[in-house]
Amino acid sequence: MNCSSSTTCLSCITNYSLDNGKCVMNCDSSCLACDFPMSASHCISCYAGFYLTNSKTCAACDLTTAHCKTCVSSATYCMSCLANYSLSAGTCSPVCANNCSVCTAPLSYVACTACASGYYMVSLLGV
Repeated sequence: MNCSSSTTCLSCITNYSLDNGKCVMNCDSSCLACDFPMSASHCISCYAGFYLTNSKTCAACDLTTAHCKTCVSSATYCMSCLANYSLSAGTCSPVCANNCSVCTAPLSYVACTACASGYYMVSLLGV
């Protein structure tokens, strides 16, 4: 380390980077913070879209089937959802089109599998 004062550094030792005059540890690209330089197995927090595993690594949230924007504890336990999905008890569900109570895809009448009270299903094929 090369410092100009007790609180301002000009350069850092290996595995550390200079950040506003302070030396900070380099972490794996998925770690927001780590407790050991250059080690993905010692993450203490993760970037959005990742969660901290029991083995202290960061793993990606499930965007494809669980539709998690952010998650915790597992790839499928959501803390927030992608656009047009709503969160309930860690699960992301599609936001259904008007008058549709259950759907398989967001904002689509074609994906509606159950109608809201007072409405009924109409075939799009005209049959």
